[in-house]
Amino acid sequence: MKNQIEIIATDPAYPMERPLPLNYDPIDVDLIDGESSFTIPALNVYKIKDAKLYEDGSIFTDEGLFRPSIRDPGMLSIYKWWTVMKRDVTFKKIDLPAGNYVSVIDHWGTEYYHWFVENFTRLLRIKKEVSDFTLVLSERHRKPHILTSLSKIGIKDILFLEPKTRALVPNLYTCDFPGEPDFHREALIQEVNALFKDQSEPTRKIYVSRQKAPKRKIINAKEVEAVLKKYEYETIFAEDLSFEEQVGLFNQTKSLVTLHGAGLTNILWMKSGTHVLELRKDKWGLIRETGERENSKFYNTYYHLCLALGVKYSYLSCPSNNPEESARFADLEVDAGQLSNELEKLQ
Repeated sequence: MKNQIEIIATDPAYPMERPLPLNYDPIDVDLIDGESSFTIPALNVYKIKDAKLYEDGSIFTDEGLFRPSIRDPGMLSIYKWWTVMKRDVTFKKIDLPAGNYVSVIDHWGTEYYHWFVENFTRLLRIKKEVSDFTLVLSERHRKPHILTSLSKIGIKDILFLEPKTRALVPNLYTCDFPGEPDFHREALIQEVNALFKDQSEPTRKIYVSRQKAPKRKIINAKEVEAVLKKYEYETIFAEDLSFEEQVGLFNQTKSLVTLHGAGLTNILWMKSGTHVLELRKDKWGLIRETGERENSKFYNTYYHLCLALGVKYSYLSCPSNNPEESARFADLEVDAGQLSNELEKLQ
């Protein structure tokens, strides 16, 4: 079928210059290299007639896989023609009735960071073009942070696809992912922040501990917590708080210290002019899956998120007891003296 895909809106590409971290040291050039100057690519909103939508978020037309529906190029190998044929035979098929439908499903889209930064932002953008629609999600999306955020913008008409299901959709709206991973469209990120912003004054100093997590812990945790206590930081465990409690806490936070990890997604709820100190690995390790050396593009997620929201960003490079371990998994040892120096700057 010709003219099946229609671009109904385009946000143009634009160059972006972001300042280096407040305490940037040229010795750390490998950690930040190429991260302060880049281009945000154009973002298209699409209307697709008679689309096939799978529970994992992949979209197919008569021409095959609709490439913008897949976030990670590394996952394209999943969609070889023979695997697609097998799915068509074995998956449950449903025909959706006439109407407008929206999908922002992707492989990682249910996780805290990926939902708000990469998928909820897409929904906000699509919503500017079409107001009357059914949102199509997977059963995996039945999580408190997702359902609460949808309620926040008045989304009530939701269809949850069961695993191993494909839907034939008469009119499907979707859009590009908002830039390369971590290079955020500031307007969309700021829109998410504004939706959850309260009127409280940010006065609290918070340290988010990962000592209950299975990976990326602080080796000398007691020493670090003693330093933080001296500077009146509260120690919290994000996993012990509900989504609403996290939003409320970080609306009130003026200074946040923590290890690299998903808990830093809570930067989304912080106010402009507040501060984040990220504890991060001092040298790139090896990617477990490939054995290749890591580089800065994998781990400056929260540096960019801070700057998109006007939150001040600094960092402390910390050695690992296993230098070759990936920054995604390595435990770190924090120099108590250096930490004290950084905290002193924030007084």
